[in-house]
Amino acid sequence: MADGGFLRESSPPTGGALPLSGQGGRETPTLTAPPPRPPPPDSVAASGCSRCTSLSFNQEWLAAFHVALCNTCRQNEKLVSKSTARIRYTLTDSDLKPLGSLRKANPHRKDWQPMHLYMQSQVGQER
Repeated sequence: MADGGFLRESSPPTGGALPLSGQGGRETPTLTAPPPRPPPPDSVAASGCSRCTSLSFNQEWLAAFHVALCNTCRQNEKLVSKSTARIRYTLTDSDLKPLGSLRKANPHRKDWQPMHLYMQSQVGQER
C-alpha cells in the first residue's frame, strides 16, 4: 500500500495485470494516471483558420508551424525542403531553426534522415 502518497517497491507497477480474487491473490485496487488532457486552445487556434472564416483548422500544421490553417487554405500553401530553403533563399541552419517544420520520411531512401519541410511563406519572410 501507500505511505504518505508514495508506493512501496513491493507494490505492482501501475497499469500491470493484478491477480483477481479467484486466481490465487487478493483483489488490489489499481492505481492509474488520469488520461492526458488535450492542450488548451491556443489564442491563434481559438478563432479557427487564420486566413479565412472557417472554424476548423489542421492540428498537424498548427503544431508544426504555429499557424492555424483550414484544409482549403493549407492546400494553397507551398512547402519547401530544408535544402531548397537554404539554396534558393540563402538561409543558414540558424535562420531556419526558429521556423516550424514538418518531418516526413525521406522519399529517396527510407533509412536516411527524414525531410524537414518548411512553409514557403515563412521562409520568404525570413529572408
